[in-house]
Amino acid sequence: MSNNMELWDRVRTPPVEATKPFNRRGGFRGTATNAVHLIRMATAEWGPMGGTWGVKVVDEKMAEGAPLITEGGVVIGCEKVHVLRVLLRYPGGEIEAYGQTTFVGINNHGPFTDEEAPKKSLTDALTKALSWLGFAADVHMGLWDDVKYVNGVAEKQASIAKEASLADAETLLQSLRDAAMDGTPSLRSAYEAVKLSHGAGVVASVWAEHAKSLKAAADAVDKQS
Repeated sequence: MSNNMELWDRVRTPPVEATKPFNRRGGFRGTATNAVHLIRMATAEWGPMGGTWGVKVVDEKMAEGAPLITEGGVVIGCEKVHVLRVLLRYPGGEIEAYGQTTFVGINNHGPFTDEEAPKKSLTDALTKALSWLGFAADVHMGLWDDVKYVNGVAEKQASIAKEASLADAETLLQSLRDAAMDGTPSLRSAYEAVKLSHGAGVVASVWAEHAKSLKAAADAVDKQS
């Protein structure tokens, strides 16, 4: 029996570091998820973008928005909003979504033109389409508004990352120790490489546990060489 929530449950919670709060005009606040991270998640599920999944621009237009009014109350034109419609295809089907960005507007510094509006609209539409499949759904469902929930997610993700790092370090150090016992001549350079790299990936606590026995094994190999 198929589980319709399987994909959703796998991709619903993004890494905390891939999210950030934002503020928009009118007092609107929320949380944005890094689009590249979402693409990475989709790639992990379906392969490289452009293969079994991808996004196609169906149409786009410039829509007229609110009047542009100067501080002196003079109307100098209207906002221009870039609106884009995309079709997201994936192994299970297709989804249409919209994205939009203010192309011409006014802010605290005066009138502006955002030349990156089309790119932002595409990102907006892609993010929305993926969210309907469950990608970063926790953010879109408002769970990220709860600080305790976010802190709990961060602690859980940190714990998982630490366990994975510990396991990787254990495997690497054990392999080097095994090489020493087998009399591998290159062990000394491998040992030095691990010692130098511990700050870049090998967990210090694991290194401390194994360093003494590993060095002794390396010295024994050197004496035999």
